[in-house]
Amino acid sequence: MTSRPASLDQWLSSYAAKVAAAAEIDDAAVVAALATVPRHRFPRRLLVDGEWHAVTDHDRFPDELLAVIYDDNPLAFKLDHAGRLLSSTTLPSLLATMLHALRLEPGMRVLEVGSGIGYNAALIHAVTGAEVVALDLQPDVVADARAALRRAGCTGVTAVVGDGYLGHPERGPFDRIVASCGIRGVPPAWLEQLKPSGMVLAPFAHGGAHPLVRVECRAGAPHATAIGPWTDFMTAGGALYQEFPGAHPERFTIGPFPRPGLVKRVLPSLDWKEYTDLWFLMAAEGPAMTQARFADVDPAQGTATLIDRQEGGALCLQRTGLAHVHGPHADQLLEIVVGLVRNWLDAGRPKIADWRASMRMVNPSVGPLVIPSRWMCA
Repeated sequence: MTSRPASLDQWLSSYAAKVAAAAEIDDAAVVAALATVPRHRFPRRLLVDGEWHAVTDHDRFPDELLAVIYDDNPLAFKLDHAGRLLSSTTLPSLLATMLHALRLEPGMRVLEVGSGIGYNAALIHAVTGAEVVALDLQPDVVADARAALRRAGCTGVTAVVGDGYLGHPERGPFDRIVASCGIRGVPPAWLEQLKPSGMVLAPFAHGGAHPLVRVECRAGAPHATAIGPWTDFMTAGGALYQEFPGAHPERFTIGPFPRPGLVKRVLPSLDWKEYTDLWFLMAAEGPAMTQARFADVDPAQGTATLIDRQEGGALCLQRTGLAHVHGPHADQLLEIVVGLVRNWLDAGRPKIADWRASMRMVNPSVGPLVIPSRWMCA
């Protein structure tokens, strides 16, 4: 890594401590990586308060932009022509959680699917000291990542253009494969390129969100372990996010909740972690669960929503414990959700990390995926 002035060391040290505290991890190697890799050398421009700020000199960064970069927030780096977000960095505290969950050790070889601007891969290399392959389908994203890694003085990451679904057999096998985007299942190629003791860590589509899931092979068969937290990653493109029979409906954003409708309390108010613990169970036992963002019902975080796929009705359950129900089968939707809530309470309010699943192969049109077959509470 390049040398830095003492003031930048202070930015990095404060940032590492803040991110580790937010992630609630005690991992010296991850904290050291956060305090070492110069995050400010990665973006070419920053979106701050709706305005782009071009970065022309990475050695002369104004403090107001350093304050944005060295905080626990994602950085947008690519929009489409309509101004919609196409690519952003992972929230640093979530990234720290993922690095900790990977159980990285010196010498491990890692494949990252979804390179972003290269920062995640640079942190992985700082922990392992071994080559990291960062794979992305978009040539411009890979070009930016390569330039950013050069600016940061990180020579241990190889950014490659390629289809993440296929992995990168040329540099396998890998100790770890990590996805930095939401996926619906693991391609067989990843398991083939994984060492016998290896691990896949990815945000799996589940109930309209992307909780982190660890996949490991035991007795020759892949098994999934949910580790949380409840996350909302940008989704992968192509074969990694194919739909298949039984998949949860895709999350959606819509206007106000349809009126008239029924509003009924089904349980006391929950904190966010309790709510997402319940949401995981509802999605594990209810294939029509997704996430909806209604303009007048929790638009920022979204709500657990049960869809009536045949008649178009819906029930959204707020964190407050209120259920908003609409449609010709409102009573049936309410009965289903009340039953799911009862299952969660009767099971002792299991957390996301309490769930395990064997895995099975599905064969959508583009190519096979290995998915959790049935989630069971440990």
